[in-house]
Amino acid sequence: MKTIEKIVTGILVIGLVVIGVLYFSKGDNQVSVGATPGSDFYDSVFLRGGATVGSGCFATSTTGTLTAQNLGKNSCIRIAATGAGQGVISLTLPASTTLPSLFPDVGGCRSWIVDNSDVAAATTTTIVKGTGIDLVGLDATGAGTGADVIDGLEFGRLELCRQTDNDYVGFVQEYIAAD
Repeated sequence: MKTIEKIVTGILVIGLVVIGVLYFSKGDNQVSVGATPGSDFYDSVFLRGGATVGSGCFATSTTGTLTAQNLGKNSCIRIAATGAGQGVISLTLPASTTLPSLFPDVGGCRSWIVDNSDVAAATTTTIVKGTGIDLVGLDATGAGTGADVIDGLEFGRLELCRQTDNDYVGFVQEYIAAD
């Protein structure tokens, strides 16, 4: 019986040595945890396969107020065409007091693509600040005028960042089609 115990112990020791050698010979000396400890990360995260942030696109064709829920569930805002004579559109951002669930910490930021490419050139979309949000940015020419306006047939980017407990800054940038 003692011989069998010695053989099993030997196999276990050899197995542990092989695992140790494989672990320490990975080359990059980075630990792959294979799982996450929760939703908070306090060190760099390397995503070797890339990452997709957000999903879904909130669609609208009329003037209105965006909600924290609209922004939280989507990574883009699509302005849908309604035909000839479509009026200009104003989208008001939600009040800052409704945003802490999207930005739990000071310095947190999120961005959205504003797709205004399907509407006529004359149908502009204006991003209007909500209470507690300051808007800044340059237009596509870099002139600093019309920073909150995205022309028809174009795209824009909206980024919100939490500054203090309930103060936010919004960055709006229009992008002109290059093709």
